[in-house]
Amino acid sequence: MKTFKAYLEEDMVAKTVDQVLNEGTRRTFIREAVTAQQGFAYEKNAANVLKKFNIVPKEFTPAGAGSDIPDLMLQKNNVKAGCELKITAASAGSLVMKYNKGNWSIGTDNEKNDEKLFVINLAKEVGVLNQIKSIWKNEPYKFTTNSKLKKEIEGLDKRAIYSKELSRFPEIKGNISAEKIEEYYNKKKTYYVNIGTHGFYLLGNKNPLKLSGVPRFGTSANASYRARVQAKGGGSYQFTFEMSFSIKAASKSPFNIAPIVGKKNVSIDGDKLELDWFLK
Repeated sequence: MKTFKAYLEEDMVAKTVDQVLNEGTRRTFIREAVTAQQGFAYEKNAANVLKKFNIVPKEFTPAGAGSDIPDLMLQKNNVKAGCELKITAASAGSLVMKYNKGNWSIGTDNEKNDEKLFVINLAKEVGVLNQIKSIWKNEPYKFTTNSKLKKEIEGLDKRAIYSKELSRFPEIKGNISAEKIEEYYNKKKTYYVNIGTHGFYLLGNKNPLKLSGVPRFGTSANASYRARVQAKGGGSYQFTFEMSFSIKAASKSPFNIAPIVGKKNVSIDGDKLELDWFLK
């Protein structure tokens, strides 16, 4: 398979590459401005590059976190399919937890959203609320109306309060099948995932683009669930229930539609970008 650099040596394709680089120069890396929101920056970088090869529709615009559209929309032979993007192994599907009068809850009783319902049902399946009841004995500062507890954090900044919450609420976790993560993304009509550090995988049995040789995420990844205190930046925090995953080096995919320069630099690494397998 040819690298992105090798394409530069072919006149006809080099014109497309020049458009991608937008300067007519031959560089190893495709440089995009990286914002503080690394995940969103990665989505934009990947979309901008893949549009030049008609792998992503030209009209597609990444919407960032919280959106109900896929991180990327891929296309081949007039068929479109959603693709999740991850910089590296990370969380995959979460809901904020609430506390009221001694009881924790996940989601709402009248929830209608399929993805949120899936996470709520998973929480019930693994019995995480029972685990929380036996392990988390404290009342969180975040939700308390207790004057004694409020006095404990009087004068503390957000980061200090978050630090205290971490010590009061240890992470609760357990193992699940990675197929649960596949099912979750299939609810969002997303059938592929590209992990910048590990490559491209099929989410579940459906393969709408009929791509050959793509490894299954469900048999490549190790998955878990966890309930934790999650930092949001600037000292803010929340309590969440979420799925997460890891992939061993031996299970890296041979394909990667958006390899990154590094975990802290989500520009697309042009020297590692190989697309022959997708385009053929």
